[in-house]
Amino acid sequence: LVGTVLPFVMYTKGLAEIESGKAAILASVEPVSATLFEVCWLKTPFVWIDILGFICIFVTVFLLAKKG
Repeated sequence: LVGTVLPFVMYTKGLAEIESGKAAILASVEPVSATLFEVCWLKTPFVWIDILGFICIFVTVFLLAKKG
């Protein structure tokens, strides 16, 4: 319950509080936080493909935020 229901409820309540464009941009950063938690908590290796993914996500978020 703590790992699935609570985050889902909090996520949907948060989406109701902000506009849809900002919510979409914020949701695209979710893989970054998931990877960071995985590296810190599960001690998985942080490799070059992760860095490449971070760069792609941050460039996309920056471009979308700048456009909007």
